[in-house]
Amino acid sequence: MVVKRDGKFGYINRGFLEVIPCIYEGAYTAHDGMAPVMQNGKWGYFNSKGIKVIDFKYDGVLDFREGFAPVQSGNKWGLIDKAGSLILPFEYEYISGILDDILIVRKDEKYGIISKKGEIIIPMIYEAISWFREGLAYAKLNNKFGFIDKKNNIIIPFSFSSANKFSDGLAAVSANGSYGYIDKKGKVIIPFQYSYAYDFYDGIAKVQNGSNYYFIGRNGKQIGQFHYHDGLDFYKRKYTAVKYDGKWGFIDKKGNAITEFIYTGNGFWGMYDFPSFRDGLAAVKINDKWGFIDENIKVVINYDYDKVYSFSEGYALVQKNGEFFFIDKKGHRAN
Repeated sequence: MVVKRDGKFGYINRGFLEVIPCIYEGAYTAHDGMAPVMQNGKWGYFNSKGIKVIDFKYDGVLDFREGFAPVQSGNKWGLIDKAGSLILPFEYEYISGILDDILIVRKDEKYGIISKKGEIIIPMIYEAISWFREGLAYAKLNNKFGFIDKKNNIIIPFSFSSANKFSDGLAAVSANGSYGYIDKKGKVIIPFQYSYAYDFYDGIAKVQNGSNYYFIGRNGKQIGQFHYHDGLDFYKRKYTAVKYDGKWGFIDKKGNAITEFIYTGNGFWGMYDFPSFRDGLAAVKINDKWGFIDENIKVVINYDYDKVYSFSEGYALVQKNGEFFFIDKKGHRAN
């Protein structure tokens, strides 16, 4: 993981041994076995063994995904592989990370989608564009949003002020200052009545009216009886975290409270960042101390810690009495 000492960055392993020494000006979290590191204002990459494999020569870099990473030279972006070979030339104003072998790019202030070989999938004619989800992507043309398929056919006309990707067969879109939901034929399924609307997951979506949040089903009816002051969605979750009167608790998919509203926290160490379960556990905070619960909202690691990171590959970094160390999923200190 990335660490900082005396203003310089490096990486340590779970034994707190420096894999990459803390002598560099910048560093990002490693992905796909490649760690971005900056020296003398230029970026390069180290591998998981702490060996520099790509020289410090780029003005900007993104994570490696699927074996490739966007890199910047001057004000243009290209794409490299793990050997440092240039796969796409430096001719783009923007390149996203790669997903399913395709990339979102911008040229001459217009967005499109290309393959990692540079083949044009969606021409660069749009003011904005998303990844494909459920076969469709939203795009923006003449300041309006609509939806296209992978052959650039217009499936839903450009008539909305904003749009989210499709999820569970519905997409949240806005018009005249309000949000509602449409199906893949563009038919309004849930009327425009929300100040903001989020994606559906497993038949449930979070919506917002003013400062209040609540959950609805695909029929647009509210799930449960209460409104909340904040909350997460049900994406890959049996339960989700919601906030009421300054405290967090958990509810199920019927809106029933699974816990009391007893958890606190804000900012980087706050509940908002950690209730998404990682490695099956989520960090929660009571009375200024952190512990971990499992997906059944059972406390499995007691509230003993001053700070915590989420679990990854079976371990979490924690702080207690000023000392940082790793613990396993049983709360035992790692060697």
